[in-house]
Amino acid sequence: MKKLFLLAIIVFTLSGCTVVKNLETNSLIVETSEIQDFKGKPSVVVFGGTYCPHCVKAIPQFKTNVWDMYKDKANLWVNVVDQKKFEVEEVAQGFNPNLTFEKTALRECNVIPSWVVLDENFSPVLSSCGGEKAMEEMVMKLSELVK
Repeated sequence: MKKLFLLAIIVFTLSGCTVVKNLETNSLIVETSEIQDFKGKPSVVVFGGTYCPHCVKAIPQFKTNVWDMYKDKANLWVNVVDQKKFEVEEVAQGFNPNLTFEKTALRECNVIPSWVVLDENFSPVLSSCGGEKAMEEMVMKLSELVK
């Protein structure tokens, strides 16, 4: 019985760490968020994997060009499809099965890195499947939306 109680405390503590980390990053989006939870702010969801060299290279650029500039004005989330974490810990990230590219962009894409920019009404206004568009286009669209 004591072992079961100790195990329950450990599991509860570890599950709370994820929430605390998301609060530290000021991210409204977490592993269980739905698109409707974005609460009237523009949003960006990036899809990547830690095994993808292009994704690993893009995440520090995302932190500098998007996260640092817009974290208080927009909902930002990196959906890590291999359920691991990128080394850039300041950026809100994790695996959220509710936020697929198809659900957020309203079109199909089976490659990474990909991303979607949503307006305050959760409608996709710009997306990139693989290398279709550069991050600069994401930044320009996001800057228009947060005016």
